[in-house]
Amino acid sequence: MASLKEIKSRIDSVNSIHNVTDSMYLISASEYHFLNDRVNHQNSFLKEIEKAAAPLLRLSDRITSIYSNPSLTGVEAYIFIGSDKGLCGDYNKQICKKAIEIRKKDSDGKFFVIGEKIKKFFDSRNIDYEKDFNFSLNKFTIYKTDEVSSFFLEIFKSDKIKNVYAIYNVTDTGIQSETVFDKILPLKANVYPVTECDEYIPSEQAVADVLLPLYFREKLKTVLLRSYIAEQKERMTAMHAANDNAKELINSLTLQYNHQRQNAITREITEISGERNKNGR
Repeated sequence: MASLKEIKSRIDSVNSIHNVTDSMYLISASEYHFLNDRVNHQNSFLKEIEKAAAPLLRLSDRITSIYSNPSLTGVEAYIFIGSDKGLCGDYNKQICKKAIEIRKKDSDGKFFVIGEKIKKFFDSRNIDYEKDFNFSLNKFTIYKTDEVSSFFLEIFKSDKIKNVYAIYNVTDTGIQSETVFDKILPLKANVYPVTECDEYIPSEQAVADVLLPLYFREKLKTVLLRSYIAEQKERMTAMHAANDNAKELINSLTLQYNHQRQNAITREITEISGERNKNGR
């Protein structure tokens, strides 16, 4: 049986861990609520760009755009988006599991990585990948988004890539995150009404050359934001569970400590009483 000192030391240790997990929960909760507003603004902006791009994407007979026309050559490209930090439940595990499944089905596919945890998993399993984009999602800026989107637009134009897929987690519904397999290139026209009075100045082709790359950049930015908000939600859930477990363990240890302390006091009183009775004789 553990001594009082050992139990007290363990209570202090669990308390320290609880303080850390509670702080991480509060940070993730704050980030999550901030990101909710940012994602809503981004979704609204993306929706407006989609409305503008939809008619152009339907004019395949009048404009030439590699971004909207599927290539008949090349291989599939997959972007796996995870986190740089741990302590977020099964968030990264789901992405890694999907990577193994895809590699078994498509041995020629090109893998790309965003997130230090996914990169380490690939390295540990000797899973080949073409490139990892070394930046934290919590610090990604418009310039980083431009850098990543420009990279994929260039390799897509080179006819080396047939389709580009993003594999990431979302928490649009429910508490647990869900892994999404999202085709982001070539661009597809969403269902929006097209009017006959649409006019493009200086020309349909000139507008398409500017608007379609912008559409892809904002689409990728939305993907990154949705992935990052899912990470925060998963971390909140994991830290909440850790806090509950820590409180339960602290209560159990405190009860054990008090029980042993009371036994020690009772034993000491009994010994003193025994000594007095012995001396009294």
